[in-house]
Amino acid sequence: MIFKNNNSIMHNRPKKILARLRHRITSNSSKGFGIHSPFVFDFITNVVNEKNPYYSYKAIENIAHSDKEEKYLKLIYRIINYYKRKNVLFISRDKDIERLLGLCENINVDMTGRDNIDGYDFVYIADIGTLPDESIQSSDVIICINNIYNNSKQWNRLKRIGRSKIFIDFFDFGIIFAKNNFQTQIYKLTF
Repeated sequence: MIFKNNNSIMHNRPKKILARLRHRITSNSSKGFGIHSPFVFDFITNVVNEKNPYYSYKAIENIAHSDKEEKYLKLIYRIINYYKRKNVLFISRDKDIERLLGLCENINVDMTGRDNIDGYDFVYIADIGTLPDESIQSSDVIICINNIYNNSKQWNRLKRIGRSKIFIDFFDFGIIFAKNNFQTQIYKLTF
């Protein structure tokens, strides 16, 4: 399950609610207004806000344990399909993502959990602590990182060392688009 309710963190719930509210208030438009990057505008309008159903949405609805997780899994599915990703690296274990990747056609999935992302065009990381800094020097890769709020120090460290990357912070998860022709850009979006 991607979004787990951890009862040991219940004392941090008010802090997380305030942080989520602050994120929502300070985020860029989720519809694309005010986004000056053509690439990010295209991502928001054609991937994040895509309303047309894909053939695997019914199966994704059966995999998901909550509405929030369903939206997240559908977004990952749309990213892989829209950007025509073929070589997927899966770092850490998450059974729901494994089932989702099984729904994607014509992709090679590596679930060995290796740290080197060279040669892959989509990387899913369930735990950001497993990713060394130097591994994101690859070009033309999309990296989806789960649970960046609880690992905000590592997420901020990646943003500081980032060059030629676009960072999109959805509060619960983050997406990094690494390309050589990008200037570093950081966006906060609501989802």
